Amino acid sequence: MAGSEGQEPLGPGAGELLGPQVPGTTTLVYGSYPPVPGLAARVTQSEVTAAWEAGEVVTVVSPRPSAAHMALRISGPLSGHRLRDLRREVGAARLVFCAEPQVPLSLGGPRLLRQVQHALTVRALARAFAEFEHVTLAVTGDLGASKAVLDPLRRAAQEVHDQIAPEVQNRVGADRLAHLGQPVSPLGPDEMLWQDRVRRAIRIVARRVLGSRATSMGARAEIAEAEIRRGLQRAARRLRAGDPRG
Repeated sequence: MAGSEGQEPLGPGAGELLGPQVPGTTTLVYGSYPPVPGLAARVTQSEVTAAWEAGEVVTVVSPRPSAAHMALRISGPLSGHRLRDLRREVGAARLVFCAEPQVPLSLGGPRLLRQVQHALTVRALARAFAEFEHVTLAVTGDLGASKAVLDPLRRAAQEVHDQIAPEVQNRVGADRLAHLGQPVSPLGPDEMLWQDRVRRAIRIVARRVLGSRATSMGARAEIAEAEIRRGLQRAARRLRAGDPRG
């Protein structure tokens, strides 16, 4: 499958579509795709082949530019919004979503921030899944979240294809994977994770809001980050308790 000519790499945090969809698409397949290396890309390729053999008209979309028809980053709390936009753009009734570490759950940043982000991402994606007539979720590797966090996403899919043993999927691996270096990121080499952008924004806001009331630049950032962390802790407790305000 040839990639679109004139494609340019997505910038950090970009959500723009690159490339044209296939007219009359019935199935959207999302996931890493060759020449991006790794098991996840091979899994996506096998799902594409299976859809073709079933007579489906397929548009393939990958997190970063590849041999897929289109490229769109679906990772983090904006995942649901971007998937809904993609569905409207492509017009597919069926979805095959190939999940892997960093897609759709980012792995960097503080543990608490990851937990809140993962819960928000899963909720948003589950709602987006519901807009398709049929969803297949293919999971490759440890997504870095517990079974309890991932269950809403699994329940929103009519089929789930696990590429690893269930006992690995049930393990909370976020702490280990957050610091695990990967030679090739499914999001591209220049990806700035959502948590890193938030931390940078905190420091900018701290400089402007607190000004001379703090004794140093570092102190201003720490004060602001502590306030936001307390807010995130309250949000995490509400999410765990099932409070709809979470």
